[in-house]
Amino acid sequence: MSEIHGEFSDIEGAFERPMLKLLNRPDRQVLFAVLRLAFTREHQGLEAPVLHRRVEQYLADLDSVGIEVPKFGSPPTIDGKLTCRRWMDADAVDKRRDVKTGVDYYFLASPTLTALSHIGTMTRDRSGVSAHRVGTIMDAVSKLNRNINPDVSERKRILQDEIDERAAELQRLDEGGELEPVDDDYIIDGFDNLLRLFSALPGDFGRVIERMADQRQVVVNKFHSDTGRVGDHLIEYLDMASGLMNDTPEGRAFIGAMELLRDDKAKVDLRRNIESLLSNPQAQALLRETEQRDLRNLLLLMMQGFDAVLDARESISTVLREQILSHNLDRDIAMDAALRSLEKSVTFSFKVGRAQDKIECEVLPHANDVDDLPNSFFDPADDLPPEPLPERKERQLDPAATFAKLLSQGGPSLRALRSALIIAADDLDLDNLPPGAPVPTVGDVFESLPEDLRRPVEVIGLMHLSGAASRAYKARRALSATSAATAPALDGDIAVPPDLTELDPVGATERERFRCIRPDGTEVVLLGPRVRLDRHLIDRLCKTEKKAGAAS
Repeated sequence: MSEIHGEFSDIEGAFERPMLKLLNRPDRQVLFAVLRLAFTREHQGLEAPVLHRRVEQYLADLDSVGIEVPKFGSPPTIDGKLTCRRWMDADAVDKRRDVKTGVDYYFLASPTLTALSHIGTMTRDRSGVSAHRVGTIMDAVSKLNRNINPDVSERKRILQDEIDERAAELQRLDEGGELEPVDDDYIIDGFDNLLRLFSALPGDFGRVIERMADQRQVVVNKFHSDTGRVGDHLIEYLDMASGLMNDTPEGRAFIGAMELLRDDKAKVDLRRNIESLLSNPQAQALLRETEQRDLRNLLLLMMQGFDAVLDARESISTVLREQILSHNLDRDIAMDAALRSLEKSVTFSFKVGRAQDKIECEVLPHANDVDDLPNSFFDPADDLPPEPLPERKERQLDPAATFAKLLSQGGPSLRALRSALIIAADDLDLDNLPPGAPVPTVGDVFESLPEDLRRPVEVIGLMHLSGAASRAYKARRALSATSAATAPALDGDIAVPPDLTELDPVGATERERFRCIRPDGTEVVLLGPRVRLDRHLIDRLCKTEKKAGAAS
């Protein structure tokens, strides 16, 4: 095999990796744009219904400007749930169930996190080669050589050189030396390297969680099989878990990060260094707000990733414990045999059957073990005649009931009230009122009406005619919605809302009394809005009067 064949095989295998598959999807721009906006540093896990709604909203916004988005059905429509399911099949997102609450959550899969990290690097518009980057490489080589060099004398020489260099710098500053200015490119490139490392953290933790989930699925499948003992499968899982942490790059990286995160002094130093960097005026001027926030949340993100891996390990242990406690090999074998038989029967029916063929299905068993069954459920005690109907007494009419008395118990006399208001306006000559004279109100007219038009219900009729009824309805609704207490009426006969002044359609800020006479001759005082008797109101009443006369 020539060298090109080997290179081709390596490249072909690389393009089969999940991250490159995602980058080659037809909807890759839409996928990464939606997921990067939906998942943030603060919300790395989203409940399934929440993500479905967000995906539908973002896809609808993109579709409104002509961008092609995934659609389903006929006619094609946007469906957030089906879209998330398609992306989950493509290893773009993971769905995990919280064992404690039973709620499904979506998380970005490690290939998506890695791809978003590369996309974020390419969208930051930073220089590729700089003095800071070259210096970083040289420092990394020097530090690696110092830590792994097996020659004791060479390691002592490297450490002494570092001590001499720092001592000389400290002496220069003690003698009054000035700090050398740092150019903007150096600061930008330094923070760019930090952000690049920072963006790779979620993908690293995600790969550890995914490897754990894969191992759990392998063990669960073996539990469901009919070969081997449960103890052997459990020992195999423990060996796999140990190998994951000690033999894989992801596990070794996690163990190293865990040792650092358990060092309280290292965490304090990291937090202090980050605060010192971000308090630098040059850094504040050069970094965007999102970049400053990401750096400030660096330690929090590391702790969240660490907790996520531990939660995943605890979830796997819970699932395996439940599998061990509820595992019944005989029951599983019987269920598997029943399902296989059903699948075989359905497959045979599909091969030989035709459309609308009927299949006889037994609903009841052929025989039963009961020797005798009752053949009658009649109980004479239950067959009793109903109670006799009571005799109807003839109703006696009230001799005092008259037509006038019945009318006095009815609703407001709108036509009579309207005519009374129009006549009162003509008598008062509203257009020629002297300057400074008070404008008559509906309450003034009410006081001059005859007793049969001064019933309490007539006040409601006046409010209706003056246009205050609609606002009264709104006030009653607001009052009932807030369960506000009502103020007592003047004579303790009726409750009046404390904001009844708002019922006045013409803007009066006062209320007035309506002294009413009930049909039995007793008096009661109601409190209502002060409605001025102006020309606009009278013209409207005249127009209504003409329409009513024409209709009659």
